[in-house]
Amino acid sequence: MTRVARRTDVALALLLVVAIVAAYAPVVGFGFVNFDDPGYVTANPEVRRGLDRDAIVWALTTTHKVNWLPATWLSYQLDVSLFGVSAPAFHAVNLLLHVANALLLYALVRRFGFGPAAAFVTAGLFALHPLRVESVAWISERKDVLCGFFALLLLHAWTSWTRRGGALLYATALALFALSLMAKPMAVTLPFVLLLLDWWPLERTRFGPGTDAASRGRSAATLVLEKLPFLAIAVAASVTTYVLQQAGGAMADATVLPPVTRLAGALAAYDWYVLKTLWPSGLAALYPNPALAGRPVPLLPALCGGVLLLVVALLAVREARRRPWLLVGAAVFTGMLVPVVGLVQVGQQSTADRYTYLPAIGLGAVLLMAAAELLERLRVPRAVRIAFGAALLLALGVATRAQVGTWRDSVTLARRAVAVTDGNYVMHFNLALALDEQGDLPGALASYAEAVRLRPDLAAFRVNHAAALARSGRVREAVAEYETAMRLDPRDPAARNNLAWLCATHPDAALRDGARALAIAGTLARERAGDPDTLDLLAAALAESGRFADAARTADAAVAAADRAGRPDLAAQIAARRELYAAGRAYREDPAAIVPAPAG
Repeated sequence: MTRVARRTDVALALLLVVAIVAAYAPVVGFGFVNFDDPGYVTANPEVRRGLDRDAIVWALTTTHKVNWLPATWLSYQLDVSLFGVSAPAFHAVNLLLHVANALLLYALVRRFGFGPAAAFVTAGLFALHPLRVESVAWISERKDVLCGFFALLLLHAWTSWTRRGGALLYATALALFALSLMAKPMAVTLPFVLLLLDWWPLERTRFGPGTDAASRGRSAATLVLEKLPFLAIAVAASVTTYVLQQAGGAMADATVLPPVTRLAGALAAYDWYVLKTLWPSGLAALYPNPALAGRPVPLLPALCGGVLLLVVALLAVREARRRPWLLVGAAVFTGMLVPVVGLVQVGQQSTADRYTYLPAIGLGAVLLMAAAELLERLRVPRAVRIAFGAALLLALGVATRAQVGTWRDSVTLARRAVAVTDGNYVMHFNLALALDEQGDLPGALASYAEAVRLRPDLAAFRVNHAAALARSGRVREAVAEYETAMRLDPRDPAARNNLAWLCATHPDAALRDGARALAIAGTLARERAGDPDTLDLLAAALAESGRFADAARTADAAVAAADRAGRPDLAAQIAARRELYAAGRAYREDPAAIVPAPAG
């Protein structure tokens, strides 16, 4: 490489970094959101403790969030050790990883033999597209940018091994593949990507598109054999992920989503991903799967997706030698999306912006190569082509900057989602939680009610709606909601706990039911032995039933349990309540002096 070429690469790499930082910079000022961030960071004690020996053991062995993600957990714990539980720091690390991925992609395209301009546009299209925002701006999606980091390093190591050989390079590639899976199991398709790269642009096959491939290429059997260790790791990761997600209840049952519905949803998903790549409008944090809410999958997108896949497949095979980039790019895009298009339904979403993080590189290659060929045929001057590429990246950067703003906080995120999607019960519920936390009780009640209307069968929605109703003084409606939640899920502890609190402590005698409160509290105490909240509830129920001595003894046990659990504030509250019971008074006789602490 000449000195001029190196300087050009450095200049374009710096320009790429500046463009990415300019587009995503606001995220560094954002906080955590209530969409998965509590489970991953803010309410996860194993992450909040930082990086120590016990935390490392937990990260390597836990199946929390129904996945095995040790690399992701360790990265979170390292952030906490370095910066504390700081949202700006977590966001900054996500952004730095995304910048690194763009630079790795730029360098990879150059290593494949393309010029600086092609590498810059390829990396820019990847990094500045609005579909990448979710992976960067969402702290819970550290898995995407981290998986992408290890995956792109793997492609560099693999490229080096194909040219120089050596056990160390091969072992490095294998280790990087394992790390990418430890960040996110979606990387399971990477062994097939390596096979595709053998066809083009590495041209390692005897039957490939290169003019001298026959003289220096390898047989298909050899190419497959050298991927077998990667395939073995991928199979192990796939089986592990399937078992964990099925056992964790994250996977939809075949009776809910029959095979025909899954296939239609998958075809519609491919149509959606292509359309959103070409015109990224109406993006949201969650696109609910209509089939999970009992609605049919739209037929037109499924038909369009099926026709699109068929036409592209036929063209790719027909043009395999003349335009190998069409076969490779299309196969990378469709193949890497296979685990997440809904053939195996995990979660509530039908599609997701984050799923395009690595697959988008394949589709981007197809679009850019096709555009380059068209502009060449039309003999468009080089200056015009450069201006066109710059204008495209500028437009994407502006759109990305706007999309970044939708991740500012939980309210903004949820409001955006419910505005651009239909029937989005999850985000209506998240909006209610966020408004409730901000103290906007009327707004929260409206959103809880909408979530319940959309999914009346979910007990958790009714429990939170009931709690908000109770706080607004609509206690009879709250009792009715708790009772419905208990019918929907008889084992739900929150519904029973909160209903018992109302029965034991409400000042209005017409709404109190000491016997019912005691029956529910006694059952919960047997199920959740030693839980301080449950013991606190049982003490209140005993006092309402006139058993003050038993109430005081139970309150003593609750104080001790709260101390053992490291909850001094709760222990102090229960101790104050215990004084009421010892004086022969029920909790509801002095409700203004003591703040109740019902679970759920």
